[in-house]
Amino acid sequence: MVDVTLQVDRNVYCIDDDICGVPRLHSVYLLNETRKALIDSGPASAVETVLAGIRQAGVDPAEIDYIVLTHVHLDHAGGAGTLLKSMPRAKVVVHRRGARYLTGMERLVASAVAAQGEVVIRDYGVSLPVAAHDIIEVSEGARLDLGNRQALEFMDTPGHAPHELCIREAREGGIFVGDALGLLLGNHTSLFTCHPPPSFDPVACFATIERLRAEKPPRLYFAHFGAEAAVDFVLDQAVARLKELNDLAEAAFASGRTDDIEARLTEKFRAQLAVIDDAEVLKFSTWNLLDSSVSGMMGYYHRKYRDKR
Repeated sequence: MVDVTLQVDRNVYCIDDDICGVPRLHSVYLLNETRKALIDSGPASAVETVLAGIRQAGVDPAEIDYIVLTHVHLDHAGGAGTLLKSMPRAKVVVHRRGARYLTGMERLVASAVAAQGEVVIRDYGVSLPVAAHDIIEVSEGARLDLGNRQALEFMDTPGHAPHELCIREAREGGIFVGDALGLLLGNHTSLFTCHPPPSFDPVACFATIERLRAEKPPRLYFAHFGAEAAVDFVLDQAVARLKELNDLAEAAFASGRTDDIEARLTEKFRAQLAVIDDAEVLKFSTWNLLDSSVSGMMGYYHRKYRDKR
């Protein structure tokens, strides 16, 4: 079998879950400590790949104690209910604002379909619910001890979603950022500012970026995709790209000249994608993520200026 697991720090493993059959597009992370944790589950369609990746790291999936979700979008949380079948002692750790979506997946699936179309069901599979007694709710300041001087420390980091968590691992100080900053794809040459509807908030996103900068982590662990040590470069890029999009949309909506703003935003997002140097990742991102990214930005400004009228 192809090796899908890469050790990226002491006892930290990046598992390429080959989401939608595209390598180097999405990852989950395994922390192999006294108490073992996954960061994100991947979608339901990737469960077998995730289980294989855990085994490649020398861990029996039955030893997993926690499935920790950065947020409850289907590509990050959709596989949790299925993974629990192979992880009898595991609990699912999630932001308190996202927990209700796990016990009844219908709202989560409906939101994903609204953002990305029916193709999301084909790509991400059928997500099983998680029983309430298998859920641990956390928020700002919570800490999960994994033993051997390692713990997970939770930060409320909204913007991409109101229930987004960034998670600091205590031993080295690296931070698992989920989608809080966007997607770092290809050979990490470009950050794609992907924030789909329905709850994208650029003001909160800017605050989250500066919150992460203040933490001074030695590396960031992206769900899309992999570990990155050029932290300041990535954070500067996140600010610059979001500001460019935000300024463009703000000026159009404030002036009432919005006839071509959707097309102009589409071109800005397309330019972010154009430098991705992995043909498969580029094709998937253009086909699946471009429109939802534009919709996320447009949705925020429609709400903002509707409320001002």
